[in-house]
Amino acid sequence: MSTSSFEQSLFLKQIDKTDELDVEFLSFVSVHKKAYNSDSEYKRRSKNYKNNRNFVAQHNKNNTQFQLHMNNFADLDDQEYNMLLGLKMNTLSSNAQEQNEDVNNSDQNFHQVTQATSSIDQNQTSSSIPLPVNLDWRDFGAVSKIKDQGYCGSCYAFATAAAIEGMAYLKTGKMVELSMQQIVDCAADGNLGCYGGDLFSSFSYALDHGLHTLKGYPYYGYQIDCLYNKSSLHLTKFKGYEPIASNNNTLLKRAVAMGPVAIGISASSRQFRFYGSGILSSPKCGQVLDHAVLLIGYGQKKNGIQFWIIKNSWGKRWGEKGFARILMSNEQDNSGTCGIGILSILITI
Repeated sequence: MSTSSFEQSLFLKQIDKTDELDVEFLSFVSVHKKAYNSDSEYKRRSKNYKNNRNFVAQHNKNNTQFQLHMNNFADLDDQEYNMLLGLKMNTLSSNAQEQNEDVNNSDQNFHQVTQATSSIDQNQTSSSIPLPVNLDWRDFGAVSKIKDQGYCGSCYAFATAAAIEGMAYLKTGKMVELSMQQIVDCAADGNLGCYGGDLFSSFSYALDHGLHTLKGYPYYGYQIDCLYNKSSLHLTKFKGYEPIASNNNTLLKRAVAMGPVAIGISASSRQFRFYGSGILSSPKCGQVLDHAVLLIGYGQKKNGIQFWIIKNSWGKRWGEKGFARILMSNEQDNSGTCGIGILSILITI
């Protein structure tokens, strides 16, 4: 959206300089480079901002485990925000999830799920090998820098590229960032560009075609014509991808111990939308998968509280500089906080 400096000056004249939230919203507009087309839109955005600001303030007053922060989504209403959540559960994802539900959640079955595609020593999945208490793939260089998908529902492309980047790094020792834009533009089977996509469809495309580097095929934040060029690919093939049996913390821990894992997550709640710091633990986070992120590790506090670590694609102003810690639910729970564990995909190079 754009607006002339003349129109913007008209908006500014209406600001009540004695109203703290009016002044705060004006700062928000400047920091996030927002621009509105009309006086009515400015007022609507300001109303959304104030509504969200009050929600954040009330939460932070009553919650000590995690805090919310205002971010670039603060001028959106719930419907507008939800349109940006781009994970679609297409036929392939639904079938895989149903197959996972039929799998007895044991270490032996995890071995069966992954053995067809895994190039990593399968002994690593054995329950006889203890898992580390804390694991963060950032510490090993296997997580590329935080990126921002913008106002395009392309989370599925970011999670797909990041998972392949991480596993490729663990094999080669070199971090080469891959093109999310190629997936948005070219992986049309089951995907809808900036209107969302499916993780399985995206991995299937990358497996069949390979991906360009991010430098060679940069991200624009909107869909363009497919520019796939086989002769200039960096990574032409990886060995495969498989879902991890659902709702089992031990199996998911063993999967992420092999490398970063692409997962579906529930992100429609304002607790997730405005997450700022701490361990997100609200049951209001939901269980309906509508967003894709990268699971990069897990940890445990001194008081015994365990958590997952995710990498998001909403820039460094969201969460803990683009990352989040989310409560690891009890092993007996049907599903994890924000739906973590319902849909998880491990790839091998």
